[in-house]
Amino acid sequence: MDALELFKDAKKELNLADHIFFVALPVVQDKNVFLSILEHLNKCVMLAMKAYLLAQKKMKKLRIIPESEDLTRRLFFEEFMKELNIVTSEKHLVNEIIQVTRAYRKSQAEIKRGEDYVLFLPNFDTVVINEKSMKRYLSIARSFINKIEKGMPSWNSTSLRR
Repeated sequence: MDALELFKDAKKELNLADHIFFVALPVVQDKNVFLSILEHLNKCVMLAMKAYLLAQKKMKKLRIIPESEDLTRRLFFEEFMKELNIVTSEKHLVNEIIQVTRAYRKSQAEIKRGEDYVLFLPNFDTVVINEKSMKRYLSIARSFINKIEKGMPSWNSTSLRR
């Protein structure tokens, strides 16, 4: 797959997460809907990073792209954070999206407390997910995708809108 296709897939994942949040979630208040949104956001962020790294490899700025998601994320942030004008707070929030998704996958149990879902991890830590945090994650993912799109001079915005 080339970088443009990966990036289009990342935008599709973002749009799908956005649609689920604003259309499905108000109708169906379920933990599985939250999980679905997290999964789509996580996939969106990772696909965007891989697309950018692949484009950099084509331009001979990188020699290899790691297979591991952790190494991909680390390489992306260490090498291209300043180039894309990604601030540290955005980096932390993107990492938080990834960490919360992993936590949700590993969760031993979930309970609903008011509007919050509390996840219990194998090491007895807890993670709280609610609509406010989801809205923040959607916002940061959208900003992240836009910065990557602006950082790609060979892409034009009309080819990505299709």
